[in-house]
Parts: sequence; C-alpha cells; structure tokens
Amino acid sequence: MKYLLPCLFEFVILLLLAYLSIFQMRNISFSILFSLLLAGCAQDTERGQQYLDENLEQPLTQVDQIETNAYRDLNLFDDQAKEVLDNSPSMAKKYTDLYQTLSEWALQSGNPDELENYGVQVAQMRGGDKQGNVLFTGYFSPVIELRHQPDNEYKYPVYGLPKCTSQCPTRAQIYEGALEGEGLELGYANNRIDPFLMEVQGSGFVHFGDDNSMQYFAYAGKNNRPYVSIGRILIERGLVPREKMSLKAIKQCRRER
Repeated sequence: MKYLLPCLFEFVILLLLAYLSIFQMRNISFSILFSLLLAGCAQDTERGQQYLDENLEQPLTQVDQIETNAYRDLNLFDDQAKEVLDNSPSMAKKYTDLYQTLSEWALQSGNPDELENYGVQVAQMRGGDKQGNVLFTGYFSPVIELRHQPDNEYKYPVYGLPKCTSQCPTRAQIYEGALEGEGLELGYANNRIDPFLMEVQGSGFVHFGDDNSMQYFAYAGKNNRPYVSIGRILIERGLVPREKMSLKAIKQCRRER
C-alpha cells in the first residue's frame, strides 16, 4: 500500500474531519470545512495566529483565504482514496461522493485557493492553545510474531479481553499471573513489548510462525483504567532523552534492559 507524505496525510485527515463536523451540524452533502493547518507538521506556538491577530474562541472559524507555504503532493490521493473505498464498505457507503469530489479537485487543481469552486468552505481550527496550533496523532497496524503454544522462547501469553465487573487487573498483575487458567490465551510472544505496543494501537496483525498463518487481532474493549504513556515514564526515569523519544527508542530501551 502506498502512503501519503506526512503533511499531505494531515491535509486529507483535516478535510475529512472538517467534513464530518459540518455534515453533523448542517447535513449538507458537499459543504465541508477545511482546516488551515496545511503546514501543521510540528509547528511551534509562535507560528500560530497565521490568519487572525487574536485568540480563536470558536473551534472552527471560517476564513476567506488560505496562506501557506506547505509542500503538497497530491499524486497519490486518488490511489489512497481507492484503498479506503475498496477496503472499508462503511466508509465507502458514507463518503464515496466526498472522495470523488476531492479526487476531482486534486486532479484538476490541488490549489487550496480553489476549494470553494468544489463546494468546500474554508475554516481554521482553534487548537488547544487557541492560536491555531493543532496536535494530530496517528495509529498503525503492527505485525507481531506469536506461537499457538508456548516454548522456551515464546513464553509470554497474549490474552483476550477478560470479564471485568469494574476495573480489569493491572498490567503488573497480569504479568504476575492474574489471568492464568481462564482460557484467555490467544497466543504466546517472545517478548512483552510487541504485544504492549499492539494493545496501545488497539489492533494489529499476528503472524503465527508455527503454522505460518496470519490473523488480525481487533479492538475488543477497554480495561477501565487511565492511559499511562510508556514514553513519558522512560523520559521521567532518565532512560530516554525527551528529544530522542520514539517507537524505535522504546524498543531499544527494552532490548538493553
């Protein structure tokens, strides 16, 4: 599968988010809001307020013009849209017309100043600082190695969702055997960090090396406990410098310890 460049990915996501917002508020098929954060790849706060000289009080503020020097490459947009429509019947049912409109815009123009010609309204998102800076996070589907039965290497169980009346056991309690004997084992990993990262993402692909099969583990539910960032903990403990924190750094820290 081909992937969008980072700025373009934000660009498309913002289009979809804006469309959903207006669709829910006004129920207009092709009146969609577009965020002005085309250049939103790690903007600093002082780069906010690109269009207004005061704090933005509304979540979405309509504007007349987009001013950005962000790099844009829409060559793969049509391929990306086709991937979504082919692989998600629910998305296709709701947003086929939207994708077709945006694909036509990307093919014929790709110029944000001409979005209005395609029935697109332009707005700026307020952001958490009320100055137009918005943080976007992303998820991916990892592929991890498991075995159906434990052995000397693949000995860490990966469990399905337990029946919890309130809060589920903590991760530490699970590692100490809180779910043993309940028949929840889905497979066995050769480390604990890969299943952990898949759980954080919410889903992922699993390759069972003992029979060379591939399965998709989907989101099943929540444990009713607050999220704790492993990255923040590693930073606070001085194990990884803040400026070097990444998924790769987390895995490397695990291997070294």
